[in-house]
Amino acid sequence: MIKISCLFIIFIMGISDIFAGVSEKTRSETDIYEGEILFYYMPGEGKKIPEKVSIGASFNGWNPSDEKYSLIKQTDGSFSRFLSLEAGMYGFTLIIDGKWIYNMKNYTLRNEIKPYPIQYKDDGFGGNFALIKIKKK
Repeated sequence: MIKISCLFIIFIMGISDIFAGVSEKTRSETDIYEGEILFYYMPGEGKKIPEKVSIGASFNGWNPSDEKYSLIKQTDGSFSRFLSLEAGMYGFTLIIDGKWIYNMKNYTLRNEIKPYPIQYKDDGFGGNFALIKIKKK
């Protein structure tokens, strides 16, 4: 009986380690330092690959119309762009094929997005946007 209990405890400890890594981001994924910041979007499994992805953010007056805030489509179906940002706290959301993503918290869970938000903030219209904190080097 003792052998079975010990094996069960070891099994449970191993399973919890596996799932701990799935749900939590590491410090290096949320620690962002000023300079060239990678903005990245990869549609989740089974999602349609959009034609255009832009960023609406506090650093661009929530105005994604400037092409410098459009992510560049990659051959694997992802979108990315480096933006130069100084240290500070910034809110952002994605605009996908002209449609604003109003619930970044749920959207982040279903798609791959970088930089990974440290938290989400109520947008005052029933949705939320992602928050990133960029640290001084």
